[in-house]
Amino acid sequence: MSIFLFSLIFLVLEIDYHYKRQGTRNISVPVEPKGGKHVVKATKRRIKKDYALYIHDLVAIHYSKAEKVHVVADNLNTHPLKCLKTILRDNCPIFDRLVLHFTPLCVSWLNQAELEIW
Repeated sequence: MSIFLFSLIFLVLEIDYHYKRQGTRNISVPVEPKGGKHVVKATKRRIKKDYALYIHDLVAIHYSKAEKVHVVADNLNTHPLKCLKTILRDNCPIFDRLVLHFTPLCVSWLNQAELEIW
């Protein structure tokens, strides 16, 4: 009787935590907290080209009237200015108005985009 009960409990526990992954997506969520504005874009992958085109649209379309657009970003490999200039070319007009700020590597920070999603 106890062997049967143990087998039944094991079967239930084994099924309980089963998870099937349905895929992933990349979400870009720049947030302007004081302005109450955010521009969300989901992509199938996280590549430099997608990020560069998104930043271009953000500066050229969504903030076209701003003198300067300050972007605070983490240190992901797609975020450096070098990557943006490789994709958009050095003479792209957004670089006159784009100011990048990066979070420190050695400290945690409050991710404003994650708070916006929740």
